[in-house]
Amino acid sequence: MKNFFIDDKNAKEYISRIGDFIQDEVGAANKDGIVLGASGGVDSSVAARLCQEADVKIKLFTMQKGDDMVVSRDLEDALELMKQFKFDYQNVDITKSCEAIEADAENITTLDPLDRLNIKARVISNSLYIMARKLKSLVMGTTNLDERLLGYFPRCAVGPGDINPLGLLTKGEVQTLARHLDVPNSIINKPSNSGLCQSITCSLERDFGFGYDAMDNYILRGTSGNKEVDEKIAKRIALVKGKLNLSPIFTGVRQKERENGNGIS
Repeated sequence: MKNFFIDDKNAKEYISRIGDFIQDEVGAANKDGIVLGASGGVDSSVAARLCQEADVKIKLFTMQKGDDMVVSRDLEDALELMKQFKFDYQNVDITKSCEAIEADAENITTLDPLDRLNIKARVISNSLYIMARKLKSLVMGTTNLDERLLGYFPRCAVGPGDINPLGLLTKGEVQTLARHLDVPNSIINKPSNSGLCQSITCSLERDFGFGYDAMDNYILRGTSGNKEVDEKIAKRIALVKGKLNLSPIFTGVRQKERENGNGIS
């Protein structure tokens, strides 16, 4: 599944290769560019910068429900990135949309915090796809390999999106690219979460009992270094296998190279 590894030595090469992938997919779809939800996290920040480096037109959207992105400081981080690199962006208030769906759902059942989190994710997805149609663009997904294998994204939300340049990159590889793309350290070093949380804490440690480092080691070396954790990871991967979306992801090989039987190791 994964035939490459990104480190400091080859990061610039992969920034170029992933940029080629994005250009290829936008061109093949006959679209003008990309729309992306800017969460203030490292994954969306890297995806945005990859588009910029590839000279692919991109528009970023921050999606606020109430003051959630202010409380979490995600809006501050997203704005720092967008202003530093002069991105075209727009802030969208999705509070009323989320509350309307929550009100309808509460006529049927009692909502818990996870239900509200998933509603927000799906409202974001719907908004991005509407904007993508208007702008003749693809919606970019930013779910990395760790999260894809664990199913760590809401079903029927953006998830992998129309195109996902990070789908075969571990969290550590994303962070490596972030450094070479000059993403602010405040974003690279911030604790990872779903980018959707406020009333509940979202993290691999809380939800699964292991972190991104353990998951990265499991993917790249076949073991996290802890047999009990390995069993947890394997069980979770098997459980969510059917949740993965088959949208195009960067595989390390361009379309022309696949057709010619060429690749890289």
